[in-house]
Amino acid sequence: MAIELLRGTVRDLSAWGKHGAARCRLNGHDVMLPMDLTVNIHEGDDIQVAGTMKKDTLLAMAMKNSKQGKTSRVDATNYILLMGLGGFLWVLCGVFGLRAIGSDAILMESLDDIISIGGFVVMLLMVRHLFQINRASDQVKYTEM
Repeated sequence: MAIELLRGTVRDLSAWGKHGAARCRLNGHDVMLPMDLTVNIHEGDDIQVAGTMKKDTLLAMAMKNSKQGKTSRVDATNYILLMGLGGFLWVLCGVFGLRAIGSDAILMESLDDIISIGGFVVMLLMVRHLFQINRASDQVKYTEM
């Protein structure tokens, strides 16, 4: 997914909704701001946001508020923890395996493979998401308003 950049004046800022996210309108586009980004934003602020588009709504990953001069981005801690969990499952089941504890070797081999592949996929998705957050942050930080 490509990172898109929007800039303009915040309009129709809604209260926190699902998962602590707020919604607003920015130059005619709907923008969903995670809780990490809503702390430094008020109605009428001139901002830049970067993120990915999903169903005509920009899911913001980074924001720059020109009135306050602050740049903020989504907290990556949860993504790093999930990446570590995925890597742990991948190594645990892919390298060491659960074969020794089970009596049915075919079932355990299949379970090992499924958990190992699942852990690897989770790890790769989290790495991808971390790169997207960094790209969005760089776009907002280094683009002039």
